[in-house]
Amino acid sequence: YSVGKNDKGQLGYELQNDYANFVDGIKCNNKVTSIDFFVDNKIYINNISCGSDFCFAVENDDPSKNEVLYSWGNNEFHQLGISETKYKYYFNPTKADLVNKIINKQKKRINKLVCGWNHSCFLSENNNIYLWGNPFKEYNKKYPDIKEPLNITSDKIKKNSKIIEISSGFNHI
Repeated sequence: YSVGKNDKGQLGYELQNDYANFVDGIKCNNKVTSIDFFVDNKIYINNISCGSDFCFAVENDDPSKNEVLYSWGNNEFHQLGISETKYKYYFNPTKADLVNKIINKQKKRINKLVCGWNHSCFLSENNNIYLWGNPFKEYNKKYPDIKEPLNITSDKIKKNSKIIEISSGFNHI
């Protein structure tokens, strides 16, 4: 379910004018509404995370199988983790294929998924943190987007610590 502003597709569906409330010219929905894509495709979500104007949902109704990430909303800075960049905004959930490729390759589950302003990251079961998008764009317009999820975990941390939690803010994790 989702509710709120939908100018960049962050609700997970196209909001028709008949059902929209316009706030300062921006389409909004003030009623909690199901995201039909998940209902229609019988996709069971067990984790969800929202950034500034984009979202991720994790599907896995069978713990013996790999998780599948779906994303939607703003993709201006590649924060959706998808290779297809035909659109700036994705109004319907799409598989986050670049992130799913890493999950499938590692055959490890996601312990935690978080989003910031223009970036996303996850902590895997094997103590790795992957980052994509652009947490630096607000302060350094020339900093390139991280298009493919990047493992940012140092060898020192992996050797000496077990990471049990991550969190994200505006432009940091």
